[in-house]
Amino acid sequence: MLSAPLRVSDRVLDLDLINEVYDRFGPIPRLCFDKLCSREALESYERELGEELWKLTTDQLQDLVSRGAALAMDSFFHKICLIKADWNNISNNIDVTPITNSIASKLAIRFRNLECREQIRLYKYFAGMPSTRGMTGNLFEAYCQQRFQTQISLGFVPMVRLPDPKPKLTPTAKKRELAVEDGIDGDSGTHRPQRHSGHDILGHKKLEDLRLVALQQVVFLDVRPSSTCEYGDNVKGHEIVSDVYYMPRISNRVAFNSFIMHHGNLYILQCTRGKQHDIKEGLLPFLAKCIGLPPHHNWHFIIIFPDDAEVLKWPVPRNTELEQFGIFSSVIALEDKKLGLISLASRFIQEWWYQY
Repeated sequence: MLSAPLRVSDRVLDLDLINEVYDRFGPIPRLCFDKLCSREALESYERELGEELWKLTTDQLQDLVSRGAALAMDSFFHKICLIKADWNNISNNIDVTPITNSIASKLAIRFRNLECREQIRLYKYFAGMPSTRGMTGNLFEAYCQQRFQTQISLGFVPMVRLPDPKPKLTPTAKKRELAVEDGIDGDSGTHRPQRHSGHDILGHKKLEDLRLVALQQVVFLDVRPSSTCEYGDNVKGHEIVSDVYYMPRISNRVAFNSFIMHHGNLYILQCTRGKQHDIKEGLLPFLAKCIGLPPHHNWHFIIIFPDDAEVLKWPVPRNTELEQFGIFSSVIALEDKKLGLISLASRFIQEWWYQY
């Protein structure tokens, strides 16, 4: 992220605006520098991108991503996708993902009104190839948002974590041991504790003991929303109504999460297929503009992921205010029927029953 003044020719560019463009549209130099000199050009680019995304079909997306994985990209591919590669072994280490979280959310919003079977077909197509699995997250989000407009039926459990290590000097080997125990890369130079989802057996005894305790604390949410409300960037003064399902509007730039307030609790629903996820920056300031929300200790942050995903890790927020949330995980199986849902709770209860 840029933090010092930047001069292009005889003009000083707005660094905050450059960073905003980078976060929304990706590492495209002509946007961050060239078009930024003309606000009209940037707005025109955003409008054209929105129109192209709106016209994009599932077949076109499938073809686009497949050609990108084969390094046969076109100009539109560069607007919505990013290729990550190990340049020492390019043929076997290609990873195609949405270029930014903002673009990923826009793709999810574009496809949330597709037929359920079409969402599942495209999801399974991308999930079947290592190079394109990075494109499945936005499809899973679209699938969930479509379902949740009709019924939200979830069983979720607290994510588990080890206690913070005691602040003392330890040998390098001990630091690495602590890092491995908490699922953290010991070579990163920092030790940021992580929460772990409990939908599968954990490979560490202390974490596994905590997981078994968490299984006995299943929480259920079963609500049929009275209506759906699409929120935009400006939510200041908006009163949140109980049992209304809120999801981002297609033109929304923030596109945090969908959420619903039910029986005095706020449920923030974040869908992901990644192995590791984090709370999106700006969530608290964004929701703080709304009216009628319960206190933070009644907020439940639920990370929802598909049943074919691996154990999820969630870095403990550096913002201590976010630690007031209950942070949970839940699993949904993609099924081709309107309300076909296998909840995490059902699966955990069955496992617990057979174990004991």
